[in-house]
Amino acid sequence: MKRMQSKELITLEQDSEWKNRLRVKLTEKGRQLCEESLAPEFFQEVFKDLNENETNQLKSILEKLLAANIKRLKTKDREDI
Repeated sequence: MKRMQSKELITLEQDSEWKNRLRVKLTEKGRQLCEESLAPEFFQEVFKDLNENETNQLKSILEKLLAANIKRLKTKDREDI
């Protein structure tokens, strides 16, 4: 995280409620880098060495991770209320 901070991709902020918790936020530069890495050309390059079965397996795993994270975030939002 220190390297990302030094490259101005993220900022670190102390949580106002929990003193031992840091909040990590993307900077505009970090957002731009994320957008570039989500471009279709990026994925074409990354997946070019995978066969169809491997691509489908990876897609399935990523979808499960995304769904679990969305569920976790929704649960956490309710806890904060």
